[in-house]
Amino acid sequence: MKQLTELTLDDLLDTPVWKRSMRAKFVNPIEGLVSPFMRSRFQLADGSTAIGHCQPSPGEPPAYPPAYLRPCILTPSGRVPLWLGGRVWKDARGKKRGAEPSQDELAEYYDVPGRRPEQIFPVTFLSDVEPPAGFIGEGTVPASGSMRGTEFAWAD
Repeated sequence: MKQLTELTLDDLLDTPVWKRSMRAKFVNPIEGLVSPFMRSRFQLADGSTAIGHCQPSPGEPPAYPPAYLRPCILTPSGRVPLWLGGRVWKDARGKKRGAEPSQDELAEYYDVPGRRPEQIFPVTFLSDVEPPAGFIGEGTVPASGSMRGTEFAWAD
């Protein structure tokens, strides 16, 4: 068991499908449960490729925007998450809360693969393994998507 943020490129090459444990921040190699993280191939704008993971969701594509598949590129130097989660929202009074990612934060992620944003985006990704038996969204993969940049949620 390890934290999702500790999942490495070698982990995905050895075991292509992982599951989220009951302790939400941890993942385990899959033994046939729901909501897996699956190894995926990424095609970057500069023509290069990368390996990472995404998390398919139940429902027929395109039931969810690509960002909701939580795509993340893994490199020997670290992680490049393409989905930064719910960052900005409106409270009950309609006031904007949270903060958009700063340019410095984004630059840190782009620096991991040693590329500028225009060399990464648009990026496409596709899971390269079949879902395990018992996956709630079976039949909806391969999970795939295309993103024009790092995304985060701005919920109204």
